[in-house]
Amino acid sequence: MDKAHERRFELLAIAVLLTAWGGAGLLTERSGYTDALYEPDYTIRHVPLGGVLAEAGFQVGDTVVAVEGIPVQELGMYSRWPRSLSRRPGDLLAMTVRRHGALWEGVVIYREPPPNTLRNRRVTALFTQAFLWLGIWILFTTPGAHAGRLAVLGLVAGLALPGPGLGAFSGFRDHLEVAGKILFLIILLHFLLLFPRAKRPAKSRWIGLIYLPWVGLLVAQAAELITHPRLYHAFGGYIGVLFAGFLLASVAAVIRTAVTGSSEERRRAGVGLMVAGWAVALVPGLVALAGWVIPPGWDTPGQRYFPYLLVAIPAGMALAVRREAKSRAEAEGAPTA
Repeated sequence: MDKAHERRFELLAIAVLLTAWGGAGLLTERSGYTDALYEPDYTIRHVPLGGVLAEAGFQVGDTVVAVEGIPVQELGMYSRWPRSLSRRPGDLLAMTVRRHGALWEGVVIYREPPPNTLRNRRVTALFTQAFLWLGIWILFTTPGAHAGRLAVLGLVAGLALPGPGLGAFSGFRDHLEVAGKILFLIILLHFLLLFPRAKRPAKSRWIGLIYLPWVGLLVAQAAELITHPRLYHAFGGYIGVLFAGFLLASVAAVIRTAVTGSSEERRRAGVGLMVAGWAVALVPGLVALAGWVIPPGWDTPGQRYFPYLLVAIPAGMALAVRREAKSRAEAEGAPTA
């Protein structure tokens, strides 16, 4: 077996491990829901009416000093709220808070997560696994650099699916998930800048600079882990900017690919297949935006199944890579898989 085949099977083994990791997380994730929002010093900043915290008697401004009798300073990384000492639906959690200088204790009764939370987990799993295994399929069936890049993109997508709880190390797992999502978007942009042929930014020797924000994210995550809880959620805004920025840049790259070159070149490269996948996936995006402005309790028509259309993105990209490789082989007179 040559080195290329060995590498393919090594990537296949990694894909199996990532699937097992994400599958274990999906099957074992039964954490209850508390609608809890806390400041870095564990001060409760949001108590929705009729929610779990309000039902337990907690108020905005209460500062949590102990959980199940354990001082918050001794909880370590597992105190990354609201995952701290997470319970299953129906289980109880006693918290001691300081309110106006006095101590007060309440008991939280965990609820079932909202339906949209469970649906989002399933959609995330389907989306990441589609990228992962379509990338492996392309790697084994299609020659060329684009196939390898798509396979790597799929492997990174596998990191974006949270695995099972790791007890005191769950904070590291959560950081790994966030870092995986941002790295996935960066590699996605890199792929789109090179497919089917390199655009001007990708021809520059400075293309590697698009990975620097991710390095900054790793530094920020390390700082949060080391200084926890003082920097708790301090970099949420930075993460949001990275996510939105690279996502918009990827959409712009797709649009540019759709209008670059002649129609015959685009057809032979399978650009239409990739663009169609992205166009179909715009529907769940628009539905999600509508959900932000529609009053709570209202169901957006089709919102229960539209998010699953996101798999059209990896499907369209995989088919486009296969079409491009086939057209290139035909032009060179080589046999195709």
